[in-house]
Amino acid sequence: MVPKELRILVGKNELRTPLGPDRRRAIAMLPSALVIINATIDHAQRKLDARGPTGEARKRAGLQAMTPSEMARAHYAQRLALDEVHRNSGPQWASVSINDGYVRYLRSVLSGRSSDEEIQLVLGEILGSFQLRGNLVAKSGSPEWRAVTRALAGAELAALERVVERDEGLSPQQQIHPTHLEPESVDTDTPFTPPISLMGLLEDHIRQLEQSGRGRAARAAWPRIFESLLAFLKQHRALKGVDVGTADNANLLSPEEVIAWRDEALGRLKAKTVKDVWLAALKAVLQHAVEDRRIGANPARDVKVRGVSPVKVRAQGYTDEEALRVLAAALSYSRAERSNPATTESEPVAAAKRWAPWLCAVTGARVGEILQLRKSDISNDAGIDYIHITPEAGTVKNRAFRDIPIHPQLIEQGFLDFVAGSNDGPLFFSAEANLDKLPARTVAGRVSTWLRKAGLVPAGVSPSHGWRHRFSTLSTELGIDPKVQNAIQGHAGTTAADHYGEVTLRAKKAAIDRFPRYEIDLD
Repeated sequence: MVPKELRILVGKNELRTPLGPDRRRAIAMLPSALVIINATIDHAQRKLDARGPTGEARKRAGLQAMTPSEMARAHYAQRLALDEVHRNSGPQWASVSINDGYVRYLRSVLSGRSSDEEIQLVLGEILGSFQLRGNLVAKSGSPEWRAVTRALAGAELAALERVVERDEGLSPQQQIHPTHLEPESVDTDTPFTPPISLMGLLEDHIRQLEQSGRGRAARAAWPRIFESLLAFLKQHRALKGVDVGTADNANLLSPEEVIAWRDEALGRLKAKTVKDVWLAALKAVLQHAVEDRRIGANPARDVKVRGVSPVKVRAQGYTDEEALRVLAAALSYSRAERSNPATTESEPVAAAKRWAPWLCAVTGARVGEILQLRKSDISNDAGIDYIHITPEAGTVKNRAFRDIPIHPQLIEQGFLDFVAGSNDGPLFFSAEANLDKLPARTVAGRVSTWLRKAGLVPAGVSPSHGWRHRFSTLSTELGIDPKVQNAIQGHAGTTAADHYGEVTLRAKKAAIDRFPRYEIDLD
């Protein structure tokens, strides 16, 4: 029966709706029918309330408050309408799966077990849309507001049920489903897991790396990787009609979404980059969170990129002839003078092109370790000139310092004079450079680009890492003690015995002096 004061607005004394031809169907349709009837009565009540002073004031302000049932019904209709649009746009829509974790969150909101903060994280965007239209006026955290959120959670669940039916090719039920499920349909056995921010996990992981002297590379590169993931998740979930406000929640990230993100990244990045940088970063952060018991599982753990290893058709190090060509170009390099100072190459970058190939060739060090050297890292001890590679200057893979004697040929070429004439601070980039941006890596890229454009790097060889391979090959040919070679190049020992005793600077100098000179003919 319609309340007497509302009959003139409803136009009827009672509301009825058909439930179907059989009892089973009628029982299934009953909750939906009650929602429709209640929404009609709620709408009439709102119209009646609008006639009072408060209602008139709201009407003049252009605000149209809605009851929980009306908002639930509107949201349900919008979700299904959007689903129709996407299904008609192409076949890809039906293959996008619904996140089970998101469904658990909705059920928790529906049951009333979620806190106000948890509700905001799960339904924030949906609530925001109703607030912007003036439909939602209840104060956040109030009983009225929580009633709205429970109604919307029910509508969202009902809409997702219809989406699943459509995915499976079943005839969709067009009428609205209950906005409050029966108590037994709520998953009370699954505890609500608090939302965990992906960006927060990233920041915590990097901070711990930095506390142990690492993390500089992660600080520079990983935030944009996670920003890309969040942007993808928002778009991916919006297409499925799932609240995009859940994107920054590690507990809702599924393996299927990680796979979809991987595939999207493979469409614009090299497979090796996706595997060794993007996926590796995500796996590391999530695994750290698992170990700290902040999330239950790592959804990226088993996601792989296949077919990354390139076919090797030659050795990875420079041959004698190739090495001589590169070193000759470096020995004779001088920066080009240009009329526009803005496009003129800086002196540190020019110095990097002159000295980095030679330093890599006769030390076997990583190019990043060379290009982050500071003036203070070139020293002399008991008559032995050496370079001091240290994590204090930048990134060192094993986070341990090491000293490498300078080959006599570099001293003859004037390397020590170059160092003496340099300003204090880094030798190969500006002292004002932002260290968080890894300037040594930027300069290394410019050196590599120069060598490639000059046609000096053969296919299958890394412009800078090729020296590291060549140094190892020559060490074997010269019969250098592997323990000494590892100490020079910064390799970890392979046996327990490798970690006993120290390889002295004198022992390393004896090994370095055995490396042959590179005879360069510049004529």
